[in-house]
Amino acid sequence: MALFMVATGYGAIIAPFATGYLSLYSWRWPTLFQLIFTGVSWIPLVFLPETYAPVILVRRAKKLRKQYPGSNAMAPLEQETANFHEIVVVVLARPLRMLFTEWIVMFSCLYLAFIYAIYYMFFQAFPIIFTGIYGFSAGEEGLTFNGIGIGNLITLVVWLGFDKYYHNAVERGASWTKKEEYRRLPLACFGAPMLSLGMFWIGWTAKASIHWIVPTLGTIPFGFGVSQSSHEQHCTISKLTTYSSSSSSCP
Repeated sequence: MALFMVATGYGAIIAPFATGYLSLYSWRWPTLFQLIFTGVSWIPLVFLPETYAPVILVRRAKKLRKQYPGSNAMAPLEQETANFHEIVVVVLARPLRMLFTEWIVMFSCLYLAFIYAIYYMFFQAFPIIFTGIYGFSAGEEGLTFNGIGIGNLITLVVWLGFDKYYHNAVERGASWTKKEEYRRLPLACFGAPMLSLGMFWIGWTAKASIHWIVPTLGTIPFGFGVSQSSHEQHCTISKLTTYSSSSSSCP
């Protein structure tokens, strides 16, 4: 999960500097780069294992019926009726129902929406800062997004370190590991002040009289804060288990 979150964050960061330099050759190349990158990204999907528990149970039940023809093993998912009405009313509407009826989902979505709104506003602010103030080219301006990427990579180290600490605490029988909100939420709380620090850092130092590296360094705590704050979504995934995909689709 940590690798997935970092990869999704870094994917948006690759585009500015890649397309910034490619646009110097032709307006077509940024679009072709996106098409090629997307096509290559589809290849690993073929080799990813199934992790959705109800589907795994269906496959196991089919395997048992094949091995033992007289067996009547049935997975819970096979016993459900999946007509068009149920797909529209139950499955597709579930994220909206959870958004307005589950408090943890509602406030997580509001918080994450606020964070990602700020994050993507930076894609409009960076050209103003680094192209308008410092005179960078489109490619050079795109390279400044790598500070956010470094923050994402630092987040990966913190996540993996906390995960090891958490499992050691579980083995010790620590009382805090038995409370759902203590398992993942502390990481999100730690990321919130770093997000604010990065924004103030960039905002106060983006001046022609200050070297461009100073606001660029401010993107590191900002990227760290964005990735760390998004760890709040893991709380809903851990809490809702089977319906975690529905809760994750709300943001």
